[in-house]
Amino acid sequence: MKNKCIAFAFFVFGIVLFSISKDTLQLPINTVNTEVKVSFYESMEAFRGYEFIGIFLHNIVVGILLSVVGYFTGGFLTSVVLIWNGFLVALVYNMGIYQLPLDSILYASKHAPIEVYAFLMFADFGLQGRFFITKILKHNEIDFSLIPNYRKLLFPTILLIVAAFLETI
Repeated sequence: MKNKCIAFAFFVFGIVLFSISKDTLQLPINTVNTEVKVSFYESMEAFRGYEFIGIFLHNIVVGILLSVVGYFTGGFLTSVVLIWNGFLVALVYNMGIYQLPLDSILYASKHAPIEVYAFLMFADFGLQGRFFITKILKHNEIDFSLIPNYRKLLFPTILLIVAAFLETI
C-alpha cells in the first residue's frame, strides 16, 4: 500500500508540474479548430479494426516499463513514467476543457480510473526494486527472494484489458 501511495504522489506531482508550467507553455487553447479530427488509429490503415488491441498493447508496454523495467532500475524509471503520465493527463484535460463539451470529456474518461489504478499496481511492483538495488549496492549481493512474484502483475493486466475495452466503446 505504501508503494501505491508513493506512485500516486509521483503521478500527482506530474499534474502539479503541468499546472505550474502551463503559463509558460504556448498552448493554442483559445482557438476553435473546425477541422475534422481523426484519431491516430483511424489514420493508420494497419490498425483499422484493431483499436482494442492497439490500445491494450500500448498500455501493457507502459505497464512493463512501470513494473519490470522500473524494478531493475530501482524504481527510478517508474517514477519518471508516472510523472510524465501525470503531466500528459493534465495537458490533455486542460486542452479538452477549452475545446470539448463536458459530457464528451466525461465519456472519453470512463476508462481512466481503471487504467490509472492498474498503472499504480504496476508501479507498486516497480518501486519495490529499490530494496533489490540497495541490497546489491550496499552488500554486493543479489537476493532473489526480494523479487516479487510475477502473479502480482496478473490483476493489473486484466484491469488494462477492461480499460482498453471501455476506451473503445
